[in-house]
Amino acid sequence: MKRKTVALVLLCLLLFTGCTQSMDDVITHSPCVVGVVEEVGDGCIYILTNAEDSPAYGNGLYCASTDVKLKDSMTHFSVGDKVAVYYSGVILESYPAILNDVQVITLVEPAGRETE
Repeated sequence: MKRKTVALVLLCLLLFTGCTQSMDDVITHSPCVVGVVEEVGDGCIYILTNAEDSPAYGNGLYCASTDVKLKDSMTHFSVGDKVAVYYSGVILESYPAILNDVQVITLVEPAGRETE
């Protein structure tokens, strides 16, 4: 009986540790929208994308939830920051489009810095 209990506990521990995703896993396997922060709202950021940065999405406005799954994510935003939002793949079709199940948000370029 003790062996079965120990085996069950070990199995549960393995399952729980196997369910966590790393930042690299999310960036490698999750869809991404890249855009510039237009507004910082309560619980979300509004980002404007363009076809050059997000060719699959074209030009558009998105509301991305700041309630991210991975705590290594960027948490403080400034208008003008260029960010990459990795999400589950579900976009709520409204205006602006809504990204609710956000995995992580990374900083691509801080506000006020020009690329050459």
